[in-house]
Amino acid sequence: MRILISGGGIAGLASAFWLGRRGVDLLIIEKAARFEPLGHFIALKAKGVEVIREMGLLDVCRKREASIRRIRYLTSSGKLLREADPADYEKTLGGYIFFRRADLHLALYEALEGKVEIRYGTEVENVLGSGEGVTVSLSGGRVESADLLLGADGVHSRTRRLVFGEGYERPIGGRYIALTVDGTHRLEPGCLSVFLGWGQQVALGAVSPRSVSGIVYHGDGGLEPRGKTNSEIKSFLIEAYAKFPRDVCDFFEAIDEGSFIFTDTINMVRMPSLVSGRVALIGDAGYCPTFMSGMGSALALQGARTFADSLGRSPDDVSDALAEYERSIVPIARGFQQNALKAKPVILGRNALPNLLRNAVVRFVPGSFLRKRARRFYQA
Repeated sequence: MRILISGGGIAGLASAFWLGRRGVDLLIIEKAARFEPLGHFIALKAKGVEVIREMGLLDVCRKREASIRRIRYLTSSGKLLREADPADYEKTLGGYIFFRRADLHLALYEALEGKVEIRYGTEVENVLGSGEGVTVSLSGGRVESADLLLGADGVHSRTRRLVFGEGYERPIGGRYIALTVDGTHRLEPGCLSVFLGWGQQVALGAVSPRSVSGIVYHGDGGLEPRGKTNSEIKSFLIEAYAKFPRDVCDFFEAIDEGSFIFTDTINMVRMPSLVSGRVALIGDAGYCPTFMSGMGSALALQGARTFADSLGRSPDDVSDALAEYERSIVPIARGFQQNALKAKPVILGRNALPNLLRNAVVRFVPGSFLRKRARRFYQA
């Protein structure tokens, strides 16, 4: 069997890992000019860690793990609500790794290096079904044929648009901004500080004595950035978060043209079907659960394993394998999407009552109850 994978991110590389183990002939198509591990800090949890363990990559990922010894939850004025130990998350969820998406990306790439062809600087231009397979025309004029095309090219998937059409990205409001800024700082090493405002949330952690990473969730209804350049993002953050504690303001003041910034609106992908003929979608391309689910990378890993398992059980009946993959992964993805929608009012909402209630829960509710809720939220 030959499979083309459109996209060399987490979902694409993880799919290649599992399919390669089954002897599938693979070609990964990636629009980036070369491999470059990119991405800010994520917390890989629960099933995501389990899949990494099954891949034999747990030790590699652990070596790249950030040294976070405690997590502090504070109000937007700096009042401490609660402290948590990441080791408790590890025990509660059956796995918790706090590291950069780039570290996970690199671990997957190194596991595949020299084993799978990755064609960089290339995109899918057109897709033609031919009953028992698929023919794909690529940028640069080349044409490739295969038994399957797997769209793993992210929330703004080109493969999805070409094959399934438009209209499946559903903005749910708000903006996500992740950034790493170099410069001196006063943040405590080994501590992640999460500031909870009204429709505004900022998480800050010292990566090194001269580098800080941050994640911002910014709800609709307030100031909006006037562009995507570093200077425009900086001006927006300084103005919108002027009343946050000094550490937050200093972090935004230190942004310069060399700072690494990623920003996007918060979008969910809901598809009536993940399969069309011999084309299937995986990861954010087919069922993005949004940043607020906390399970984007984990779900991509889980989807890759599920896809390969389904194909392995029905190697002689591709249609049956694709149907099984869809039946298996959709309920899981829908669960994470519903959780993200439930979390929206307390992360992005600007109404007083949900935010006051959230702060009270964080401060006063017993840890045993919160752990139980976390297991349910992350399907641990």
